[in-house]
Amino acid sequence: MSIQFYLSIVIICFLAAIVFVCICGRDIYNEHYSSQLKFDIGLDEMKESEEILNNFMSNNDIDINGNIVRDVAQKLDVEIGGYSNTIQNNAELSMKNGKKVVIMKEGLNDQEQWFCFAHECAHLIYGDPIPQARPEGKDKDKREQRADYLAAAMIMPREKVSAFLEKNDYMNISSNKRLKLIAQMCREYNVRDVVVMRRIKEVITLEQAAS
Repeated sequence: MSIQFYLSIVIICFLAAIVFVCICGRDIYNEHYSSQLKFDIGLDEMKESEEILNNFMSNNDIDINGNIVRDVAQKLDVEIGGYSNTIQNNAELSMKNGKKVVIMKEGLNDQEQWFCFAHECAHLIYGDPIPQARPEGKDKDKREQRADYLAAAMIMPREKVSAFLEKNDYMNISSNKRLKLIAQMCREYNVRDVVVMRRIKEVITLEQAAS
C-alpha cells in the first residue's frame, strides 16, 4: 500500500478523534449546565421568597432601580469584614466587635464575592441565626438553597429581568442571540453565566405560573 493511503487513514482517524472529543465535550458541558440549572426549591418557595423580599424592600423604602444588595446591607447593618485563607466556606457571616460582618474566602473573584455577600444578607432577611456560611459545592441544605435564591432575586429583581426578556423577545430568538443577552446580563449584574441562566429560568417559571 502507498504512503498516501496510510496518510489518508491517519487523517481520517485524526478527524474522527476530533469529532468524538467534541461530542463528548458537548455532552459533558450540557450535563454540567443541566445540573447547575436544576431548581433547588419549589415554585411555592420561590413565590414566598419573592414576597419576603418585596415586603422587606417596601418596609425599608428600598428602590428596585437602585443597588438593592448595597441598600439591603445598609438596612441590615452588615458589611464585608475582611478576607481569610483559613475559613472552610466561600463566605461566613458572624458577629465581630458587636457588628455583623461577612468574611470572604481569599481567592474569590468579584462576581463570587458579590453573590456571597448577597447570600449572607439573604440569611438575615430570612431571620436565620448567626453565624451562617455559604458552603462550596452542591448538595446544600434547604436553608442554603433558599438563601441562594434570595441572593439572585436581590441582584436580579424579577420585574427587571422579566421586562428585559420581554423587550428582547427572549423566548423566540436564536440560541446565539440568547447567549449574547446572557453575556450582557452578566456584565450588568456582575454575576456568572450560570447565575444569570438560573435566574432567567426562575423568572420565566414565575411568570408562566402567574399567567
